[in-house]
Amino acid sequence: MPGNVLINGCFLTHQPTGIQRFSWEISRRILTSVDFAQLVIPSNLEIAEGYDFTGIPNPRRVGVGNARIWEQRTLPRLLHHGDSLWTPAGLGPLYSRAHLLTVHDLSVLEHPEWFSRKYATFYRALQPVAIRRASAISAVSYFTKQRIEHLLGISPDRITVVGNAVSDDMNSEPQAGDENVRAKLGIRGRYILAVGSVEPRKNLARLVTAFGLISKENPDLTLVIVGSQRAIYGSVDLGQLDPRRIVMTGYVRNEQLGALYRGADVFAYPSIYEGFGIPPLEAMACGVPVLTSNVSALPEVVGDAAVVVDPLDTAAIAAGLQSLIRDTGLRHQCSERGFARVSSYSWDRSTSAVLGLLLQLQSAGTAQ
Repeated sequence: MPGNVLINGCFLTHQPTGIQRFSWEISRRILTSVDFAQLVIPSNLEIAEGYDFTGIPNPRRVGVGNARIWEQRTLPRLLHHGDSLWTPAGLGPLYSRAHLLTVHDLSVLEHPEWFSRKYATFYRALQPVAIRRASAISAVSYFTKQRIEHLLGISPDRITVVGNAVSDDMNSEPQAGDENVRAKLGIRGRYILAVGSVEPRKNLARLVTAFGLISKENPDLTLVIVGSQRAIYGSVDLGQLDPRRIVMTGYVRNEQLGALYRGADVFAYPSIYEGFGIPPLEAMACGVPVLTSNVSALPEVVGDAAVVVDPLDTAAIAAGLQSLIRDTGLRHQCSERGFARVSSYSWDRSTSAVLGLLLQLQSAGTAQ
């Protein structure tokens, strides 16, 4: 009989975007497939909107206090002999038995200038310690795995790649409410879609400039930017935004996001740094041709199913967008290859990999 699997649920304080979506998709599958798994959170933690607990056991609430302090003091004490713990997002406890830590990227170590000083100082001090002390490590891409090896000197044998995937509601089938969703957000006519938090590495300022370069030749085209501004990032200057041509929606719930993908002519994701990058896959699942960057994990994720450009070259971004807008053959090719690419990723396979690692930790712990 396996011990308990505890899942560090502190990620639930944030709305489900990339990292939180990974954490939730796998957590809910574990919680509904095995009866020895528990999602654990501080008693005073307020769960953000966007998480559907239908058919899922309510989180076990234990202890109170700041989530970071709770992770260090309370969470490790909940583990008994034979149990294992998974932290799908963040640092997790620095001292814990049988702890699996998922690492999404090392952006705060490589580019602290993209974050607030307080956040960067905290994570630069503790993230290397948390990774080195974890019993096992999973990385969301081979790119992230290689960065962990290179920057922190971790043996590759300690790191397992467990990737992201796409939610079931991201598909190319038009839904009855799609047009209403777009209309309520002020989106009409043809548009290029960009999805991601408004933060420096998403490279939105260059995207806005690139859109300006092609806007005169495409007078009926709008740029739609979906994403929230979080306090951990500094302010991002996107330049002079024309409200007639550029729509910024803020955060959009997952069930609305599919409608935005399905209505887009092109999806643009010229990010400078990604540990994985779910949005390009989501766009592909919805049949939208994708432009993205030729750096970090993005080429690994999209393969030959997207137009990839140098994200620091504004003219290249503009040219790539124009080619996807004008070249019908290229659009069709990207869409067809995109469907095939998405099929190579699976939340069920990722869940099996995470659960397998957690059970391995239990076996190792009981053997000691």
